[in-house]
Amino acid sequence: MIALPLDNERGAGRWVERALQLGDVVIDCPPHLETATRAAVGIADIVLIPCGPSMADIRATVAAIELVGQAREARTRGPVCLLVPSRVDMRTAAGKELSGALKALGEPVAPVVRQRVAFVDAWSAGQWVGDYARGSDAHQDIEALAKAIGRVSNGKAKRARKRRA
Repeated sequence: MIALPLDNERGAGRWVERALQLGDVVIDCPPHLETATRAAVGIADIVLIPCGPSMADIRATVAAIELVGQAREARTRGPVCLLVPSRVDMRTAAGKELSGALKALGEPVAPVVRQRVAFVDAWSAGQWVGDYARGSDAHQDIEALAKAIGRVSNGKAKRARKRRA
């Protein structure tokens, strides 16, 4: 685990140096686009942007996509982006329209992760949903998301191999 202060540029720089030495790293960033998030996106190969079904969530997603665009401009191999519709209630108009609204933003869109009680219950039990409720709809949502991440990741790897050849 990397525990370095990110409250200034120097701390972020040291954190980035350590993260790059680790190989495959998953970083869960705060929802605001400050130093930690900028540093993580700056070194990421894949950026997952969760987006809920509100207009405020979509606006925040647009800002995050802009940050990914900046990382792409700064590096020759900028990150792949995957938008993740999350906390979605498919019974509502906003839930039904979210995937279409995200597709209009021009980045790949993952399968929907629906609002499900099993996620809350699993978290309360200190387990991931695959252990807490194996085979449940919530578990299937996460499995579908994992497959989408795998497809994006494999596509990124294939593009990198072509560039090296």
